[in-house]
Amino acid sequence: MEILAIFDDCNDAVLTDLSIESLSALLSPTVGINSGNSNDESSPKPVRRRTKRRPHGRPKEELAYLRDKHDELKKQLDALHANSHPVTATPWQARAVHQIKGARRALRENARLKELLTEQLQVIDALERVLKKRPQLSTYQASEAWRYAILGVAERAQSIEQILAEQLERLESLWVYHGLFVALERGEEMRKSVMQSTVADGSLQLLSCATFTMPLDYCAMSDVIWNLKVGADAPSSIEVLERFGPDICYYREVTTLNAATQPTMESRTVVQRFVRPTHIVFVWRTILEDQAVPLDPNRLINNLSGWSVVHAKSETECVLQGCMIQAAPVVPPSLQSTVGALTEVLMQSVADAKVKFGQQVHAAILKRRAGAVATT
Repeated sequence: MEILAIFDDCNDAVLTDLSIESLSALLSPTVGINSGNSNDESSPKPVRRRTKRRPHGRPKEELAYLRDKHDELKKQLDALHANSHPVTATPWQARAVHQIKGARRALRENARLKELLTEQLQVIDALERVLKKRPQLSTYQASEAWRYAILGVAERAQSIEQILAEQLERLESLWVYHGLFVALERGEEMRKSVMQSTVADGSLQLLSCATFTMPLDYCAMSDVIWNLKVGADAPSSIEVLERFGPDICYYREVTTLNAATQPTMESRTVVQRFVRPTHIVFVWRTILEDQAVPLDPNRLINNLSGWSVVHAKSETECVLQGCMIQAAPVVPPSLQSTVGALTEVLMQSVADAKVKFGQQVHAAILKRRAGAVATT
């Protein structure tokens, strides 16, 4: 209305001078007024925003970065390879790897044999009879009797050699498993006793092993051990039955147990000495049945395996290592065993053997050292 009032104040002459063209020219710059008569060229065009592109490095810079990254990763890989180089294995570690591989092969073979046996076993009574009575030579083939510590009438020397060769083969696995190689390498003394059961029939076994430093050179110490077993210093309870060369012997020993309820125990033992440049090995195994020289049916039959190694250390000292597996003695059919009696016999026989042998070794060492002093 104010605009109209302004026009009212103006005279007619002024209004007459304002033509339609003049008003159009005056109002044309105003946005939104007379927009229908304005041409497209005079109307403002919409402004488009340009999207900013992300900055990209130059190709040369990218290649240089990739080369640097490649060099950095290669250095890391070389460092990892350097750290992952295997440390030179010690002899006992190499033996351990060898024994593990052998154990795996044995497990696979054992699984295959179990499958074959499962197909053939029809009656449990047969197994029960085998477990209750002593194995007879006729139960096994003559060529396989030695595996069960049985001696026949013929080929006795061959059977004894096979028994002792098997004992020698077991030595390394026992030394690895029970830490005797580690004790030797570290120069440590050790004692270990473990009660275990057999896989075949679950019978008890007492395993004992030890490492000691002895005050004699290794050759003199090995002579002491051999003489105590089957030589001039052997106790009166030992009777040599057969000799097969200077290093293999078959002997008998009868032990009287302290337990009044148990009879005497007979041990038929084969022993062999292996002389090496830096150590001397002794292996022994008790015989469970002898067809040529039968065991007394009124005595318990000792079931024992043993190993000893005398290592060179110095001119006046050596390292003596030993391992012994004492199984429950075999009870003849003529004897009846009460509950727990075999376990008591097992424990007592091991304890008595340790004390007795320790005293014998100590006395023999003193005797030898006294003789050495007298000669000087």
